Amino acid sequence: MISGKENELYQRAARYCGYQERTEKEMREKLRTWGATQKEAAHTIQTLKAENFLDEERYVEAFISGKSVAKKWGKRKLSTALTMKGVDQALIHQGLAAIEPTAYLQRLRYVADKKKRTLTGATAAQLKQKLTNYLLQKGYEPDLVIQTIQDIIVQ
Repeated sequence: MISGKENELYQRAARYCGYQERTEKEMREKLRTWGATQKEAAHTIQTLKAENFLDEERYVEAFISGKSVAKKWGKRKLSTALTMKGVDQALIHQGLAAIEPTAYLQRLRYVADKKKRTLTGATAAQLKQKLTNYLLQKGYEPDLVIQTIQDIIVQ
């Protein structure tokens, strides 16, 4: 039987999950701030999953899609961010594997070209170093960064 407090927590949590995808960890932390006990939080999360309000696979897909397209993040940064959010490694690998390789390389090239245009007056060595640092910070893999920079600088 559901108590009044558990029903209130569920309704509040359903609204919270309704306007943006959430991870189980985020939901557990939010329930704790709302004063839920561990047992109430576990029951609420179980109910949210059963009612399809909470789905980490869907969360990973939305997160990767949003951050890779809008912010032009690389796979390494995406993986780190999802790990910090408490997402299972298998789901992270599955989500990253779904990224279209051609589109990913085009995004990398776009980011590199855009950054290169802002680096006026730099020597070739400075340009290479600054581009490398920037692209690594964006989360792209070192081997892809090196290849892309070689392609850009040769032009």
